[in-house]
Amino acid sequence: MVAQLLLFLEDGVRAYSQDYLDKAFSERDINWEMKEEIENEFRNTVKYIKEILDLAQDIGLSKTRLKNQADFYSFFGAIVELDRENANKLVFFCISLIIFINRD
Repeated sequence: MVAQLLLFLEDGVRAYSQDYLDKAFSERDINWEMKEEIENEFRNTVKYIKEILDLAQDIGLSKTRLKNQADFYSFFGAIVELDRENANKLVFFCISLIIFINRD
């Protein structure tokens, strides 16, 4: 899962076969020019997701669609793209998401 998210950050949306994942990370073991940038973006995205979930503590992750791998990938991708575009959009999205998750 983490491997696919790291490749998403570097290459964008794609379907990744196990052979492709193995090859991509074998190549990156030798020389990965964007390693620091990609790792930082990954950590920041995970931090944003944690902050969102912390703000919506009464809703357990197991009760949301984020437990579904495809939905989590989509959520992760949305956070990344909004952050790349504009931090203000990300903040607005997070607030809207929390309101949506917490409504009865």
